[in-house]
Formats: sequence, structure tokens, C-alpha cells
Amino acid sequence: MELLFDGKVSIIQDNEELEIRIKAPKNWFLIIFFGVYLLGLSIGLIPSIYAFLKDLNLVALFIFIPFSLFYLFFLRIFLWNLTGLEILRFQNGQFLFKRKNALFAKQERFNLSEVKEFWVEQEKKSPLLLLYFKRKYLSIKSFGLIRFYFDGKLVKFGASLNEREANYIVSFLKEKNILKNY
Repeated sequence: MELLFDGKVSIIQDNEELEIRIKAPKNWFLIIFFGVYLLGLSIGLIPSIYAFLKDLNLVALFIFIPFSLFYLFFLRIFLWNLTGLEILRFQNGQFLFKRKNALFAKQERFNLSEVKEFWVEQEKKSPLLLLYFKRKYLSIKSFGLIRFYFDGKLVKFGASLNEREANYIVSFLKEKNILKNY
């Protein structure tokens, strides 16, 4: 196992497959904020569950459903910022991509021969800093420096990388003849 860029990226290589693990960007303000917020939601959720199960009334149901949905949304962001990991696995002409510790994220499988235009591009900063912040730390799927097209869909990963680190990963994949067409 090879650790790169202060442990942000690890490369695990054996004869048949190559695995690259990229840690998600950490924002300690969000981790603390959502940790406290999740604790508060938990405290609010317990009485609503009790009231719902005790009386089975609609008021408790209308409190329980939004609280539960907010809880899951904030739990997803909290876990991603705290322990998120992007796992790229290359084997037999296939590219498996998984976001570990992102609730409800599915593993995606790509055929490398069908992947188009593999490139590195710096994310454009929005004039509204809040929109940039939202996309980088709250949106798990729509941010990243390394990009490619597959089936007409733009796939991005490597949000915690800077441009030099992303270029290194792309050139490393080209050296290993994994990205032969680029």
C-alpha cells in the first residue's frame, strides 16, 4: 500500500487489480455543527416516536416524518464529512466506483472502453461563496476534480484533491496502461 499526499490518497496494487482510495474533504465546522444538530434532532425525535406509538395520531406522524427525513439527510452529510472515502477499483477493463460512508450511495460500474474524455478540471468557484461551499461540502456527488463522461453522464470524483494531486492520479493510471485511450 502506498500513501500519497499526507495520507489523503492510498494506492493498493496487486497483480489483477488496482485500488485507489481518496478521503473525502473534511470540514471540522460542519462535523461539529451537524454532530450537535443530530444530537438535538435525536432528542426531538424520541418524544415524537413515543407520541406516535402511544396515540397513533396524525400530528405526531407529521412531526415524525420531517424529523426523520432531516435526520437522515444530516446524518449522511455528517458521516461523509467525518469518514467519507471514494474507492476506485480497476480490474479486467472495469472501473468500480464507490463512495464509502455516504448513506444511500450505490456502487457504480463503468466499462473502461466506453469511458470518454478522462480529464482534470478545477471546480469553478461561484461568485456566491455559499453556493461553492454547498457544492463542495454538502453535495456528495456533484463535486470533484477528476472527471469523465460515461453514457452521456458527467461523473466527478476527488473532491479533496488539489489540481496537482489529481493530475498525478491521472498520469499514474496512464502509466499503468489502465487509461489507454487518453
